[in-house]
Amino acid sequence: MKMEQQTARIKYHQSGKFLASAHYDNTWKLWDLTKLVPSSSSPPLLYEQEGHYTNSPFTLAWHPDGALLGTGGLDGIIKIWDLRSGMNVLNFGGVLPVSHPSTFVDATGATTDNTKSTSTATTTAYAHAKAIHSIQFRTNGYELLSGSADSLIKVWDLRSAKPPPPPPPPSTHQQTNSYSNWEMATGWGTRGSVGSTSAGFKTDVGLHTGAVTDLVLGYGGNGIGKGNDDSFFVSCGYDGVLNVVDCDSWRVLKKFDVGTKIMSCDVCFDEDGEGVKIVCGGWDRGVKLFTL
Repeated sequence: MKMEQQTARIKYHQSGKFLASAHYDNTWKLWDLTKLVPSSSSPPLLYEQEGHYTNSPFTLAWHPDGALLGTGGLDGIIKIWDLRSGMNVLNFGGVLPVSHPSTFVDATGATTDNTKSTSTATTTAYAHAKAIHSIQFRTNGYELLSGSADSLIKVWDLRSAKPPPPPPPPSTHQQTNSYSNWEMATGWGTRGSVGSTSAGFKTDVGLHTGAVTDLVLGYGGNGIGKGNDDSFFVSCGYDGVLNVVDCDSWRVLKKFDVGTKIMSCDVCFDEDGEGVKIVCGGWDRGVKLFTL
């Protein structure tokens, strides 16, 4: 497969039949692997969508039901797409009204209510202030985790989110950035929706002092959790810290200080489902393995 622009992230669909890719030309693409012809260099392209206007989509995540795709952008915005229609159905990002419930959870699990932190009428709570490096859907289908260069991990609730509003008047569609014919026709994914569709924010989880670079959900094992429900997640960042975090209390269960900037991490389990191993790699050009 030859791409016209640099590729930031690729993700197989859980069925194995599709492939999503995020690119530095502000687009993401969906490919049909079931119709790949051996003599062809690329499978058929089902969708090529814009939506992250000021910067490119950087990370991707499939919803557990397989019908939704989440994209996290270098613009600090998360977009949810319905693969059945190709439409942008939800956005997370921009400015949140201070009246919206807002909490902050630190590494000990202590919770602070930010909703009433000030009485200033113009106060706002903000979504990610910098690029989003990783997003993950929980298996419950309605919670979404995001990690950003602003050092925060945020939890979003799809049940309280609102769809994008109609597009701004045509006069505001000047060529400050190109809009696709699809967007102009449907009014979805327009720049005007950013900032007014940020309902759905649930809580901040403050675990890192530097950019968060990766998030991975874990399932069961070693007494941390049982069954198929995700019970913990692993986060890593530029602060050189690898955290194992409970998905219910958001409390840190285990912390590893690697001592160098970490770029990525992953989780695997022994065949009996009891042993949990975490691997990470970073700027020191090394790969480190930890056992829980």
